[in-house]
Order: sequence, then structure tokens, then C-alpha cells
Amino acid sequence: MKRLGIFIKTFSGTLAERVAQANALGISRIQYNFCVDTPTSLPMSIDDSLVENISDTLKHCSTDIDAISATFNIIHPDCEVRRRGIKAFEAIARCCPRLGCHLITICTGTRDAADMWHGHPDNDSDDAWADMLRAANRNKAVPIILLVSVMERFNEFMRLLFLANREQRHQARLSAMPRCRLTSAKLMQTESRDTKLACVLCQGAA
Repeated sequence: MKRLGIFIKTFSGTLAERVAQANALGISRIQYNFCVDTPTSLPMSIDDSLVENISDTLKHCSTDIDAISATFNIIHPDCEVRRRGIKAFEAIARCCPRLGCHLITICTGTRDAADMWHGHPDNDSDDAWADMLRAANRNKAVPIILLVSVMERFNEFMRLLFLANREQRHQARLSAMPRCRLTSAKLMQTESRDTKLACVLCQGAA
């Protein structure tokens, strides 16, 4: 049975207080963000004691973490900023199994150095594309599922998913599409950067 979930930053207070506010609304599944218990959403290291405290609090409230935020600017123009983001992502990923979580939320980022949620003319450049793939390849061995926010390419991404589904419905020779995975040979072979993005991100979530 499906249960309603909510982003824990919707509420204020300690983790226990936020979860209590969610529970009062009948919600027992959350997307967690480390800014609730640390000074930042992207801590470089996470103490075992903190992970235990988070786990104990959630168990006491009969609440589950369905996703954890690790959103950083994966194509920031400064490579040092990207490096710190990847390090924080890896620290968060290592905590996921102990928190019973199999989803991490990230995004494709932007070349805008000041605002991660702002577009930039260089977002579609080959260099930005290469930086995103390097970051993805570095973390592809992490044993978690990635839930990806596609941002500027979202409309194209959804269009491709629709086309893949339609193609697979009408062509019996194509194998059935597993959850969150594209298997269409035509989509996999295309030279379109946006199509490749959809394939790469969906495969990461398989």
C-alpha cells in the first residue's frame, strides 16, 4: 500500500519535532536533509553517533526515510566546489544503508556560480556535459539508487520516457522496460546529448 511522504524541511525544529509535525498530519515517510541535524545539507563527514540518533528518533516515531538530499552543483564552474560536493555525496551515501534508505536526490546542476537553480548559457556545453559524466562515473559503484532531478532538461527527459514507453508498447521485439530503466536500442544509440542524459540518469536509477 502506498503511503504519503513529505520533505522534512517543510517543518521546523529538531528532527523529533519535525517528524511529530509530519505524524500529526498522518505522514510517516520523509525525505531527509542533513541540515536538520548539522550546519549544512552537505556535511563532509558524518559521525556514527549522529546516524544512530537519527535512526533511533525515526524508529521511536515509526517513521521511515524514503530519500535523503545530497543535492550539489555537479557542474559548478569551480572544480574545487565540485570536489567538495562529491565528497559530501559520498559521505551521505555511506549512511544510507544504516538509515534504511535507498534513494539519494541530486540534480544536474548549472554553470551559474552564484545560484544553483539558475540557468546558464554554458549548461549545454561539451565541458559541462563531461563534468557531469565524470562525477557520475566516480560514484557509479555506490550501492544506492539515485533519484535525479533533471531540472532544465526535465521536459525533454519526460518526452523521451513517453516515447520509450510508446515504442515498447508497439514493438514486441523490444524487451520490457524495468523500473526506471530505458532499454530502447534506438534511444541508447542516439547522438543527442539530451537523450544520452535521459539514458544515463535512468540507468543510474535501475
